Amino acid sequence: MTPRPLRAISRAIATLLAASLALAALGGSAAAAPCPGADPCPYLAPATGLGIQGSDLFSTVYDVATVANPPLVTSPALVIADGNRVIVQRADGTFIRAIGKGSAGGAAGTGDGEFNGAWGVAVDQSAGIIYVADQGNNRIQAFDLATGAFLSKFGSAGSGNGQLSAPSAVAVDPVTGDVYVADTNNNRIEEFQANGTYVGQFGTYGNGNGQFAYPYGVAVDSSQRIYVSDYGNSRIQEFTRSAGPTYTFATKVGHNGGDGTTGTGNGEFAYPLHISVASGQLYVTDYGNQRVQRLALGSLAFTDRYDDAGAGGAFSYPYGAAATFCTPPGGSLCTYVADTGKSRVVQLAASGGAFQQAITNPGFTDFRTQGMGGVAVAADGNYWVTDTGNARLLKVNAATGAVMSFIGAGGGHGGASSLPGFFRSPLGVATDPSGNVYVADQQNSRVEEFSPGGAYLRTFGTGVPGNADGQLNYPEGVGVSPDGSTVYVADTYNCRIQAFSPTGTFLRKWGKRGGDGSCGGGAGEFQRVVDVDVAPDGTVWGVDFDDSRLEAFTPGGTYLRTVSGPGLADGFLSCPRYMAIDSAGDLIAPGPCSSRVQVFDPLSGSLAYAFGTPGTAAGQFVETKGVTVTPSGDLLVTDNSGNRLWRFTFPVAGISAPSASSIASEAATLGATVDPGGGVARWWVDYGTTSAYGMHAAGGATGPSTSAQQTGVRVTGLQPGTTYHFRVSASTPKGAVQTADATFTTAQLAAGPSGAAGAPGAAGAAGAAGAAGPAGPAGARGAAGANGRGARVTCKITGHKPKLKVRCSVAGVAASRASAALLRGRVTVAGGLLVRRSGRLTGSLTPAAGRRLAPGRYRLVVGAGRSALSLGLTVGGRA
Repeated sequence: MTPRPLRAISRAIATLLAASLALAALGGSAAAAPCPGADPCPYLAPATGLGIQGSDLFSTVYDVATVANPPLVTSPALVIADGNRVIVQRADGTFIRAIGKGSAGGAAGTGDGEFNGAWGVAVDQSAGIIYVADQGNNRIQAFDLATGAFLSKFGSAGSGNGQLSAPSAVAVDPVTGDVYVADTNNNRIEEFQANGTYVGQFGTYGNGNGQFAYPYGVAVDSSQRIYVSDYGNSRIQEFTRSAGPTYTFATKVGHNGGDGTTGTGNGEFAYPLHISVASGQLYVTDYGNQRVQRLALGSLAFTDRYDDAGAGGAFSYPYGAAATFCTPPGGSLCTYVADTGKSRVVQLAASGGAFQQAITNPGFTDFRTQGMGGVAVAADGNYWVTDTGNARLLKVNAATGAVMSFIGAGGGHGGASSLPGFFRSPLGVATDPSGNVYVADQQNSRVEEFSPGGAYLRTFGTGVPGNADGQLNYPEGVGVSPDGSTVYVADTYNCRIQAFSPTGTFLRKWGKRGGDGSCGGGAGEFQRVVDVDVAPDGTVWGVDFDDSRLEAFTPGGTYLRTVSGPGLADGFLSCPRYMAIDSAGDLIAPGPCSSRVQVFDPLSGSLAYAFGTPGTAAGQFVETKGVTVTPSGDLLVTDNSGNRLWRFTFPVAGISAPSASSIASEAATLGATVDPGGGVARWWVDYGTTSAYGMHAAGGATGPSTSAQQTGVRVTGLQPGTTYHFRVSASTPKGAVQTADATFTTAQLAAGPSGAAGAPGAAGAAGAAGAAGPAGPAGARGAAGANGRGARVTCKITGHKPKLKVRCSVAGVAASRASAALLRGRVTVAGGLLVRRSGRLTGSLTPAAGRRLAPGRYRLVVGAGRSALSLGLTVGGRA
């Protein structure tokens, strides 16, 4: 079909998210997305594309430290304390790693490697350690400089030896490797060995020499002189250290010689914060004066100052500063300022302070995905997306598309691993009602569970491919029951689904031969099951990639029905990978090979509508893959090869005025007025002889339209003279609406006329039997032909509703075989052959696989043309 542009829809839809957030390199605008041919097309304009990358900006830059550039590297490394995370990156913008809980976004935490305000950083380059003052958690944490791995921690809340109260800064003695901590609220400096052993302390509250009023900075030079930023006294104090240890006041600098008052002159301060030592100079962030000053080590004589960022604009309350060579060793020196008020790091020439650049983001260039897989909604409303090629799980901000946090190897920038909490080719992802996250870790043959905050909890499977109960063989999908009691795993290369308890205990399995690991294409079997999802009613659906179909099961694994099959036409699937189910039970299935998304009726399996075409414009897909529905009814679709996440916002449908028309003895047209809300709505009818209904008719879809439309579907096989109940429903992913229960009564069936005599012939062709009415006799048997006797049909109905078997005998037909079909209106419900035995043609007609022979009026037709025999049957009553 030829694509056509989407018709203009309601102003309410047009005011939705209007701008695409897709990465510029990936394209993506807010233009209306095309619709496939004459098919109904949902809202689709505007769709929001979320380009997956790191947070655009720093959060709160508290401090900065430098790592001298090694040989052949033209840019130094910066260690930046940014809110609740620590960023390590090069000054040229190259991201190295992030440290902290949800480190890409900076969520607070209390666990190892997590921060509640990373206020100060220091680097022991010779030992390869980063120290972080974790202010809100009253401790110091140590990390491996090369990998970012957590090493150790020390300190606890209190005022005793080795305890801390809001530590704000940390420094390393370049001679001994001991660690000095500005214990701010205890108004002291504490010394620790690198292993966290307490060594000593000095300082009390006050403004005398050696006293402090909330020290916020500490630094140590190569002569083991200790410098303290005395914030409340607006001065810098210097101390010497001797054995014991003994700490002795040496000198101070500030307004009026450091008497505790603020000043604006050179060598004067207004609430100084972090300090650092580099190249024989002490760098002081003069917070209240919004500048950085340089002092000579030892004498504390003023040498230079940086009042603003030159072309980058004035500083805004800077917290920290550091310096190192900004070109290869032997080159020029640069100063880096943590310009906190503007959430940036500013690079200046150390000599003269000329502005060189402002670094405003963490450089998360490698948060661009390499093959997006599954998508799920997090407990806080943001999105989990598997970044398969980078072996990690990203948490994406629902509003901006920025990466908030990640789970995976290599500090979040890729790297496969088999260790707990890491991945090798993560694919499907699902969440339970408590927000716990389950990831199908394909290459590790396991499923891993994480807390809502991303902490590793447990593993499902052994991590080694196998087909024993509870073992997995390269699983690709995972789903959770609505009540969270059961975790279902698409055990892909064992061609089965396995069910586990939330704690990982094996419960049951199913597939070919009960799920023994063999593959099959029959009903209830899989050739390659790649995803599993659970409907609101508990029905478990498996996605069979190789057979391009969806199969439904009870929670216990009993096969129910199949939807779709392979093909590129509407209503067929093309190499499906994932599926989603909305609150109304609609089956939403992307087809990667057809670059579209289709929505199916869950009971009849009929296509309601489809959308999407190949391309890179807004709402188009390069390769549709993962899909989920948010609690608010938005549809999320990952575009694997396009490395994008599309979000579509649906309207809310309306429905009213149920109606029954064109009522006959065995059929009626049922419908209602459906308002698709400016988009497209799927609608259907449930009907039956009681208000429990029991029968289902798929209506299809209505829209796109901004006005209500009358709908109707013809239902047949009804019983004459019977009162029926019916209800019409309509849905979008926003939810379902339905009419109140309504009723109608079918007409009485008139008596049928006698059948005409059969024409003479060599085989004695039979006359057609008249239709049987409640009071009318059956059609008369045809007269015998010249060379044969009259034909007759006898049928017997066995079994129990709704699955019944019809067995018929036919006599007087001069043919060894005759085709037969059981018809209901124009729809063939069952078919087969009647085979001659002992002078009669006998056989069985049973419903096709996955179908139900519902009670009602049917017609059995044997043969074709003028010689066909026809007999009316009432299933559920008498033949």
